[in-house]
Amino acid sequence: IKECDWSSDVCSSDLRYVTLPPVYAITLESTPQRTQRLKKHLEAQNIQWTPWEGFDAAQWGLATLHPYMLCTPERIVEQKHVGLHLSHWSLWQHLSKIEGEAFTVLEDDAQFSEGWQAQVEQAIQSLPACWEMLLIGSGNTFDKPKMQWRNNVWDVRYPQCTHAYIVRKQALDKLLKTARKAWAPIDIALAIASYPVMNVFTVLPRIVTQHGQEYIAE
Repeated sequence: IKECDWSSDVCSSDLRYVTLPPVYAITLESTPQRTQRLKKHLEAQNIQWTPWEGFDAAQWGLATLHPYMLCTPERIVEQKHVGLHLSHWSLWQHLSKIEGEAFTVLEDDAQFSEGWQAQVEQAIQSLPACWEMLLIGSGNTFDKPKMQWRNNVWDVRYPQCTHAYIVRKQALDKLLKTARKAWAPIDIALAIASYPVMNVFTVLPRIVTQHGQEYIAE
C-alpha cells in the first residue's frame, strides 16, 4: 500500500469523524419499495442520509458494448450493472465538488448490523493516515490475500461488493479516472482498475450486509 508505514503499529488517521461521515444512498425512482425499506432502516438506526437518484439503465435505455473479459466465452453484462456503475460514478463526481473530508456511500439494500456504531468508531480510529477508502460492507473476502492492519481493519486484495463504503474526498479523482469504463459488475471493475492504485481497507467482520443477500460469503 502506497505511503503507509507498515513498520508502525500506531495508526494515525486524520479523519475527524468518530462515526459515519455524511451519508449518501443511491436510490431509484422506479423502485420505491426498496427506498422505503432503506429509509425505515436508516431511521431506526438514527442515521441521517441524503438520497442520490441513480440510473435505472432499463428506463434510460443504457447498455455497454464492452465485453466482460473475465468470462469464457466473453459476454456483455446486464443493463443493471451499467446503471449501478453510472450511479456510483455520478455520485463521486458530485461529492468531488462539495465540501467535506470524507463521505459514506450506500446502496439501497444496505443493512447495518447490531452494534455497528462501536465497530465503525473502532475502524475509523484504527485507520492509517494514508487511507483512501474503507469498505464497511464487503463480500467474498475469505479467499483473498489479506493482512490485518489494526483491530477490525484489514488490507484485503481485493474485496467485492459496493453496498457500503467510506471514501475520502482526495481519493475521488482516482475513482473518477480509473472507473470510466462499464464492462463488468462495478466491484470487479474497481478491484481490477481502481483499488490497485488506491489505499483501500476493509472492515472484517463486515458491519453492513445486503438486505435479502445475507448469505453472501464474508
